[in-house]
Amino acid sequence: MLPPELVAALIIGLLFAPLVVSFLEQLFMHMGVRVGMHIRGAVIGAIYRKSLTISVSSRQAMGIPSIATLISIDAEKMRDLPLYFHRIWASLVQVIIAVLFLVQLINVAALAGLGVMLLVLPINWWISKISGDMQARLMNHSDDRISLISEIFGAMRTIKMFAWEGFFDRKLHERRKVELKSLKWHIYFQAVSFLVWQGAPVAVSIVTFGVYTILMGRDLDAKVIFTALALFNLLKMPLYLLPIVISKCIDGAASYRNIDRYLNHFEIPVVVRPQEKKSGIKTREGGFKWDDRDADVTLRNINIDIKAGQLVCVTGPPGCGKTSLAKAILGEMVTIYGNIYVRGRIAYVPQKYWLRSGRIQDNILFGLPFDPEKYEKTLIGCCLLRDLMLMEQGDKQEIGDKFPELSASLSQRISLARAVYRILCGRSEILLMDDPLAPIEPSCMT
Repeated sequence: MLPPELVAALIIGLLFAPLVVSFLEQLFMHMGVRVGMHIRGAVIGAIYRKSLTISVSSRQAMGIPSIATLISIDAEKMRDLPLYFHRIWASLVQVIIAVLFLVQLINVAALAGLGVMLLVLPINWWISKISGDMQARLMNHSDDRISLISEIFGAMRTIKMFAWEGFFDRKLHERRKVELKSLKWHIYFQAVSFLVWQGAPVAVSIVTFGVYTILMGRDLDAKVIFTALALFNLLKMPLYLLPIVISKCIDGAASYRNIDRYLNHFEIPVVVRPQEKKSGIKTREGGFKWDDRDADVTLRNINIDIKAGQLVCVTGPPGCGKTSLAKAILGEMVTIYGNIYVRGRIAYVPQKYWLRSGRIQDNILFGLPFDPEKYEKTLIGCCLLRDLMLMEQGDKQEIGDKFPELSASLSQRISLARAVYRILCGRSEILLMDDPLAPIEPSCMT
């Protein structure tokens, strides 16, 4: 008989041990997710910063979809690494300790049960892999259906006008039928996976206790049965998680290599910004080219010295390098020799306007606080008042893909107003314009 004090201590230990294990497990997961989110944020920030300095040839080699893949997929896999990496050694330690206890309890019969568990693992992994592929296929079919629905809603007026409802209804039902078929097979495989997962402990128990009683000729008692089942239950989760965790770590390592390869691409040297009080642009004997692989230099022996308050116009025939000079000042060309010094923040107006989806006012303010006086000066200076008065909602008019398209002249003047407003608000000291008046009507230039 055990002493009552020891029995009480064991009971208290059995009561609080699961609570402590659960608390430590949740703490580990919390810390892993938190560290993973920090890693994801740092990786995405590094990718964005790299995209601002990467050379033209490297950007063309990578492509926008590749950069989007790095952010949406590879950064997510890097986030999972802290959560899964420590599971590898923790699962191995848990498996080794449980196997040692089982061997000590039921001798070689434990190896028979362990063999059944190891036999079930690849089957479960194979079913999970097929289920994951089916899930991806199901998501693709769902995306196709949703994309078609979006197109139908976007072109509803045209569909009604030409009486194409029946045709698109059949197309939509066909895609829905394909999606439901994929969903049905995905659920079937999930059921099979659940059956294998729930049936594995029963098979392990039958094989283990069969070997222990029939082949080894031992007698079973409650002490052996419940202890062995508890130890096998400890083995179930780490053996199930180990292949998944290793696969996640391999994916994370591959994502790390992809991100490392991108971050090591050639960068355009940063424009030198001297610590001077007055704004200005200066370069002496500068040479620039678009691509670091090009043998020819686009701009040679460029000498500029523009001081604060000066208005400088660069003229010349098409193709003489005016846009290239503007890009060199912005730091988007490769510097071959010499340096370019820019003191002050630049408000840039490109040849081809760029507007984001949203209100016209939001495109002009572009995140800056609203100042009624400066805002009105901007509208007057960019000849926008008359156009806004003709609009029903004025500068609250929404623009974008799903709204009526603005004329090239009006769009360019909104792009110009964005830069002018930044100058008036003191957020930029240099106004750099690359042929901004090309698409604007002559009546707005006077």
